[in-house]
Amino acid sequence: MGAAIGAILASAVGVAIGPVPIIAVILMLFLGAATSNSLSFLLGWITGLLGAGLIAGKKAEPTLNTMKEWSIANNATVMAVLFVVLGAKVFGDGIAVVAS
Repeated sequence: MGAAIGAILASAVGVAIGPVPIIAVILMLFLGAATSNSLSFLLGWITGLLGAGLIAGKKAEPTLNTMKEWSIANNATVMAVLFVVLGAKVFGDGIAVVAS
């Protein structure tokens, strides 16, 4: 059952943060009992996202630990590459100003 939940979890989260909840809330606000419907929907939506996040977090823990170790080991290299790219952009923007 865990494999089935893991297979559908990405799609479920994608739908949950997409435009569907926004459309549902707008439609609920036009109904007679807008307050109770909206609060019930909000509670269910938050509970669902938290549940999906907790399930995904437990399944992703080994991968996240590996990524954390890699980022600690290669922090200086990553920062150096970012500064070189940022410097190249700033230098290119400066040349474009001088050339125009």
